[in-house]
Amino acid sequence: MQSDELLLSATPLFLIAAADTYFFGVADGRMTSAAGALIQVAIMVVAALVIVPNMALRLSCTILLLIVAILGSMTIGLFYLPAVCAAAALTAYQSRVNQQHARG
Repeated sequence: MQSDELLLSATPLFLIAAADTYFFGVADGRMTSAAGALIQVAIMVVAALVIVPNMALRLSCTILLLIVAILGSMTIGLFYLPAVCAAAALTAYQSRVNQQHARG
């Protein structure tokens, strides 16, 4: 994987980190609970796994991010929608790349 592809694949992770920083004020230290921090870390791990160029893993992580966005739609879920869209686009791109490699 080239560095530009890696940076593009990391887009959902950057978007999730930006949304968490904005919404929870991580930089200001306003995080209130350890459970909330653990959930944030878990979501960021899922977003980071989108980087792996495996179609099944990207699809699973995209679905997990969509579920998180839906469950949190009244609060932070709306901020996660751009990350879900980026992950879906990357999954579609990975599918196209896999098909091209299978053809020859």
